[in-house]
Amino acid sequence: MGYEYEPGKFHLKKGSLYRIDSDGSAHRVVRDVDISNGLCWDESERAFYYADSFEYAIRRYDYDVDTGAISNPRIVFRYKDHGLDGIVDGMTIDTDGNLWVANFDGSQVLKIDPRAGSLLQRVAVPALQTTSCTFGGPALDQLYVTSAAMHRGAEQRAPAGATFRVSGLAARGRPDRPVNLQLTQ
Repeated sequence: MGYEYEPGKFHLKKGSLYRIDSDGSAHRVVRDVDISNGLCWDESERAFYYADSFEYAIRRYDYDVDTGAISNPRIVFRYKDHGLDGIVDGMTIDTDGNLWVANFDGSQVLKIDPRAGSLLQRVAVPALQTTSCTFGGPALDQLYVTSAAMHRGAEQRAPAGATFRVSGLAARGRPDRPVNLQLTQ
């Protein structure tokens, strides 16, 4: 992303999204980004999900599992189509292929079906600036949600800045995939 010259204000279209290959080489795959966020992969769908936060939308790319290449970007979910405020922040994916998206400045996490472009569920969070989420716990059925406490015109009081655990969602995350980087100097 671009330089933040005031809290919450950035030089726009200065960021990029990069792919790092196993040999450590970096490749720019998306240019003119405001804020890169919400990276998720669905190997079974051969899909990569990504958000440039100030687009207020989630993109899907075709994903080549063997090379890591992405192609054919398309919008699968727009905040305005669902009357949502705030911006797209970090996200994760469940075993059913649904996205769980932190809604920064929205005090919630959104469960989204990216195939249908539908909003399935809203999970309230007692912090305005919800930043990211991931599944954890022994059964990967607990959603851990992070938040910020940035002073952007209004002080964010506790529990802002905390990490929250949400249970009882009837969803499970996927196990992490190991990454093997062969970095050379």
